[in-house]
Amino acid sequence: MRKKFAIFKEKYSHIISMLDKGYPYTDVILDLKENHELDLSFNTFRSYLYRYRQELNQSIDKSKQSVSSDLGLKTHVESSDPSQSSDSSDELEQPKQIFKNRRSGEAFIHKLLNEP
Repeated sequence: MRKKFAIFKEKYSHIISMLDKGYPYTDVILDLKENHELDLSFNTFRSYLYRYRQELNQSIDKSKQSVSSDLGLKTHVESSDPSQSSDSSDELEQPKQIFKNRRSGEAFIHKLLNEP
């Protein structure tokens, strides 16, 4: 018999698509039970979701590290000594936009694309 977490990982793209569409966890859990033969409690579902996202983030971090080491990239730390800093008045650093969740980011992008 396969473990529930293995089945959960297989169904992850389906789970995320439902969550992105706005379904609450309870509806996703019910769908998994009725259509995918995966019976999870609410807390187990949340735990699996957290655990698998952590696994994905760790694998992404590791792949970024391996790519940068393969390319010979090094992290750059700027000196606070003004005599060592280069004059880059042409290159103003733009503030980064930070979003609390994916939906707010997608809404921002949609707004930008649809503005005249």
